[in-house]
Amino acid sequence: MSQPPDGSDDTSTAPPLPVLIGTPCVSFRIVEQRILVTQAAPGMVLARPVVQPDRMVLVGEGAVLTELMITQMLKRGVKRIVVRGQPISRTTTGDFDTRLAALDLRFSRVGKDPLMAALRDVVASNMARRA
Repeated sequence: MSQPPDGSDDTSTAPPLPVLIGTPCVSFRIVEQRILVTQAAPGMVLARPVVQPDRMVLVGEGAVLTELMITQMLKRGVKRIVVRGQPISRTTTGDFDTRLAALDLRFSRVGKDPLMAALRDVVASNMARRA
């Protein structure tokens, strides 16, 4: 048996750590939303850093956005950012028939093109699944 590093003859060990059984574990879900930089507003807080393609960090995580920061991100070609919370509502307006009519209006000029008609059908079926 070896002696402790301090040279003493005490070979006792530290008491074992208590095991906490049944302790509730609290988990928090951090809400983040990926938005377009054009949707950003001063006062929003970044949930993730804004990084350029060369991996240079433009703005760090937790930064509170200002008008100047948003303008600089747009100038540097940043398209999307991730912010804390859910500041942009994702609710769709109107009932399914109204949204389908708006889709038909969007595709009205290119409806005779078979590829565009196929694209319209895919979008309509996706809308129907989400309704």
